[in-house]
Amino acid sequence: MSSLEPPPWVTEDQGFADYLNQGTAQLPKKPITLYPWPDLQAMERRKYLIKGLLEQGGMSVVYGESNSGKTFFALDIAAHMSLGWSWQDRKTRKGKVIYIAAESGLGIAERLIAFRNHHKLERYGELYLALRTILLVGENNDCDQLIEKIKETEDVELVVVDTLARAMGGGNENSSEDMGFFIRCCDKIREETGAHVMVIHHSGKDSSRGARGHSSLRAAIDTEIEVSQDSGVITAQVLKQRDGKLGDQFSFELTPIEIGEDEDGEPITSCVLSPCLIAPKEKKLSGQKRRALDILRNCIIDKGEKRQVRKEMPMVDCVTLSEYRDYLKREKISSSDKPDSENKAITRAIDQLNNAGITCSYTDYIWIVDRKDKSGQTNPG
Repeated sequence: MSSLEPPPWVTEDQGFADYLNQGTAQLPKKPITLYPWPDLQAMERRKYLIKGLLEQGGMSVVYGESNSGKTFFALDIAAHMSLGWSWQDRKTRKGKVIYIAAESGLGIAERLIAFRNHHKLERYGELYLALRTILLVGENNDCDQLIEKIKETEDVELVVVDTLARAMGGGNENSSEDMGFFIRCCDKIREETGAHVMVIHHSGKDSSRGARGHSSLRAAIDTEIEVSQDSGVITAQVLKQRDGKLGDQFSFELTPIEIGEDEDGEPITSCVLSPCLIAPKEKKLSGQKRRALDILRNCIIDKGEKRQVRKEMPMVDCVTLSEYRDYLKREKISSSDKPDSENKAITRAIDQLNNAGITCSYTDYIWIVDRKDKSGQTNPG
């Protein structure tokens, strides 16, 4: 423990050991209860927040690059839930929503006005904005105050934290201690209020590596959704689903909506999400290719490392073919349980991605081709 450096907000008097053991973001101790197998049948089943996507009382991360549309995506979910509307033809659990708009709070308000105008709402959903940073890391965090406010509001089903960076204040996203503190705060919110916590987050410098920051965040969440934008189409894709189906994809376009006039009498506009059938970049991918690519992305996020596979090539984020084959086998890319048929299906899936120029493999490694860098388009040698 002594080898770890304390975060900047830990005073010399407090000491790092006291910081780690403090109860500010600790869940209350509960007795250990063991349930025999026969009793499990009568236990309450998990309930959905959005059927097949988000669990009631769970935790999710929606991440993407700047201006990818991740806030539009989260706000669209929040607005639909607060109104009790289905979302993308999926049932939702109607409930109050608290949206912590720590980044561009007034911009969020304008987007909600655009949503109201676009849908010609005669009633408002029970959605509440917090227009300031709410810290969920550090000695002076706002975790308990936020929980108190959620309880006062009553029947809150969803809390959106936009963004993780703002909620961490001066904390370090790459630090296991700081990220662990943030996760404990989110767990405490969920435990004491029953609300689902959705965290809006940024991609790292290399988007193929997933959300930036310490890997403990991905391990802690139930659902991870990547949001990207290409040629004006916003695509949200499920990359992690602890107890559900991977690979679900939703595509949208931004529709400009007039929301008023400025002081010069000129129109003020914002946007709403409008569903579209499919993102242009995905048209060439069959269902099986798409699934194999999703599995490779998850494999790279979990086990990838940056390597220069050949001297004449740039560094790439890659995994070994053995690691990727293990993931394909675990995710049952083959419908057959026979080892020979399974191995053939796995080899076929890898070959299809390589032949389509989506991935590249050489010696023992495989990686996803960077469309901006044509040097990896063709399989070497």
